[in-house]
Amino acid sequence: MNASARLICMSHLSDVQELSSFTLAKPASEAERVEEIRTKCNFVKYIIGKVDDISKEIDPDQIWKQFKAEGY
Repeated sequence: MNASARLICMSHLSDVQELSSFTLAKPASEAERVEEIRTKCNFVKYIIGKVDDISKEIDPDQIWKQFKAEGY
C-alpha cells in the first residue's frame, strides 16, 4: 500500500516519541528500545535521502526492504 513519504516519516517519528516516553505493558529491555528508536530514526533519514519529494507516494514495504538490504 502506497502512502506519502511525509506520512511515513511522521509516523515513524511519532513512534520514536512514544518509545522514548513510556514503559510498554510488556517492557522490552532498554537496549532493545534504544535499538528500535535508532532504527526508526535511521529509516526516516533513509527515506529523506532516497526520495526527492517527500509528498511523493512510495511503497513503505519496498523502501524498508531496500533499507534492510543495505545493512541498516
